[in-house]
This record gives sequence, structure tokens and C-alpha cells, in this order.
Amino acid sequence: GDAAGNECDVAYNATFMALSWEAIASQNTDLLRKSMNVVPKKPTNTTWINYARCHDDIGLGFEDYLIHELGKNPLQHRLYMLKYYCDGQENFGKGFRFMQEPNGNARLSGSMASLCGLEKAIELNDEYQINLAIKKINLQHAIILSLGGIPMIYSGDEIATLNYYDYLNEEDKKHDNRWLHRPMMNWEIAQNLESYPFQKTVFDSLKKMIEVRKNTLAFEDRNDLEWIDSGNSHLLVYKKTDKTGKNIWIIANLSPYETVFAGWFIGINKNARNILTDETFKKALFNTVLYLIIQVPIMILLALAISSMLNNKKLKFRGFF
Repeated sequence: GDAAGNECDVAYNATFMALSWEAIASQNTDLLRKSMNVVPKKPTNTTWINYARCHDDIGLGFEDYLIHELGKNPLQHRLYMLKYYCDGQENFGKGFRFMQEPNGNARLSGSMASLCGLEKAIELNDEYQINLAIKKINLQHAIILSLGGIPMIYSGDEIATLNYYDYLNEEDKKHDNRWLHRPMMNWEIAQNLESYPFQKTVFDSLKKMIEVRKNTLAFEDRNDLEWIDSGNSHLLVYKKTDKTGKNIWIIANLSPYETVFAGWFIGINKNARNILTDETFKKALFNTVLYLIIQVPIMILLALAISSMLNNKKLKFRGFF
């Protein structure tokens, strides 16, 4: 194309990843939206890799001046996050501090499921916390699937893999707690999901969201992501628009409680429907799958039959075709 010079067309959306964990801990989206609104708009020929977890730790790399503008102390805000995910403060998270500094600041290690509280909830057989942890996992997946760009599901997150503590028994790994979230795939769970209901719930929910993503044109990256101030700090609201001008509004509740959004949304979107639950959308999705299963194979077989006939040298008027 016409682009030239030093460039990177694809990049990890690390800032958003860290901010999504901050928003879950604080149950508040103000810092996330504020931070995203100061990020320069990316070139149209580039895209983000959107993710919630990866092989590395989570760095709390927020802009201090933005935290100050929200009336908070940057260090104390980070220390609150670490207590939330590592010390069980208002949360069932089982994360661990990584590279802790003298002032208490640190980076964060742990698998998605354990950070979301599933590990501890299962240990205590707490049904409410188990359901809440699964909702947090589904929420993270829903967000990275709907931002546009390339969603990346880290290996094992699709089956809610918990922290891996056996790394402590390995001499070359025991001094680096990032191995908590670097286990080998647990094929016992992956191949026997019916015996693991919590992991199956996460897996089935993710499959459904991936199908919605694949069948919703607005979720492609058209550099059209618009962050919305809903008037409710618990909610992360953003809008995507497809090529025909149809809007998709993503409304994510970052608090563990039911909440409301402002009346402006209802007022201008009287015909809005939930694409995760709407029967019309489900029917359209079914028809798409049916088309892929039945019509596409028939068309391929028909094309192969015609091409085979045309290759027959005895066919009259062959040159005409």
C-alpha cells in the first residue's frame, strides 16, 4: 500500500487490559473511559489485539495525572487493587504480587479464573461467589470480543483454568510466580467438560459469544469505537457501527449488583434488542449456520462436478465455456 516508514500494524492493547482489571476492582469505569479518551486514534490500517490475560504479569500502568484528576492518590489506588486481588479485600481473588517495590506497589500474577474469584469460591463451596466469578470471566470475554480488532483468548481461559501451584516444585521456575498462569493445558477438564459444570458454563458461554461476534458486522474493526458516558460509573458503555449504519451498544456492568442506565438510551433506542438473547437474532444465526452446513457444500460439489465436465475433451462446445 501507500504506508511507509517504521510501523507496527498490530499491537497488544495492554493499557485497556490493565484498566479492565482496575474497573472490576473499583467497580467504577471512570478511569478506564478517561484513559481511553486520551489515547490517540489509531491509523485505519492498524488494529489492536484485545485480551484479558496472557503469559505475562499485569502491570498497573495507569497515568498518574488521570488518577489525580479523579481525586485519588495514584499509589494508594494501586495498593487498593493489589489488596483486592491478592489479599481478599472485598473479593475472592487469589492473585500474587510480582516484582514488589519498597513502597508496596507491584505487578500482578494469577490466572483469569483465580483472579476473578473462582478458585477460592470453589474451595469454600460458595454458590453465590462461584456464579459471580463466572460472570466476571464472561464479562471480560464479552468485552474483548466486542471492542473490534483481534480478540485473544489466552490458553486455558476458555475452560476457566485455575492457578497452577506445582511450579513451586520446579527448581528453575519456583522463584517466578508468573508460572501460576502458565500451566500446560488441562486435557482432563477440556475433554470431560460434562464432569466439570463451572468450566463447562464458561466454555459454552464463550462459544456463544464467539458466534455472536462472527455474525455481527459491527464488531469488525472499522476504527469506529465510541466511548459513551452513560451517567452511571458502574457501567462501561461503548458503541460500534456496521457498514450499513446500524449501531451496536455494548453495556457492561462492572459492579456485582444490578444497576440502571440513563433514560436517554431508552429514549433514542425504542427498537433496541439484546443480541445475546433476542430470538430474531438467534433465528438469523441458525439460518447462517444452516446455510454453511447445507448450501455451501452443495455449491462446492456442484462446482466440482461442472469443472470435471468441462475438463472432458469430448464435450461439445467446450471452448465456449
